[in-house]
Amino acid sequence: MSVMRFFITAEQRRALPHARFSLDKTAAVWYNLFMEYKRFGKTIVARIDRGEEILAAVREIAEKENVALAKVSAIGAVNRFTAGVFDTETKRYHANEFEGSFEIVSLSGTIDRMNGEFYCHLHMSAGNGKGEVFGGHLNRALVSATCEMIIDIIDGATDRRYSEEIGLNLIDFGGKKC
Repeated sequence: MSVMRFFITAEQRRALPHARFSLDKTAAVWYNLFMEYKRFGKTIVARIDRGEEILAAVREIAEKENVALAKVSAIGAVNRFTAGVFDTETKRYHANEFEGSFEIVSLSGTIDRMNGEFYCHLHMSAGNGKGEVFGGHLNRALVSATCEMIIDIIDGATDRRYSEEIGLNLIDFGGKKC
């Protein structure tokens, strides 16, 4: 039997906020997913559910809560993720895809802006059943059980600007050329 996973885009999420579904490929069961979070002053605590994509959930929270600058950290479990490593010589990312049972050992990074729009820079390390850990710049991660995330909002705002010299989008504090 061939089973396909179904994921919706962030735009579809915004259009149908209470109709998020994912198919668990091992059990072939549909789950109604509701990523939940609560804001406590300048801190947001979130639970991202099975089948949801972590970066899409971070974007959804940041946009709903109008987060301009924040620190992100999380733990949890994923069954598929893509992490990149930046080659400083070629100024290109090399993506590595992983599939299986993984525990998030560390997920950290920032939420800020680039050209006034949402920008998220996360790194993740995840370990498998053998104790091997893989990670890098997070491009995509699908939650297999749960992901518990803390978003610490910072007063202020920064922007990002592409640096020709480095080859990356660097934090720009205004006025200083990257």
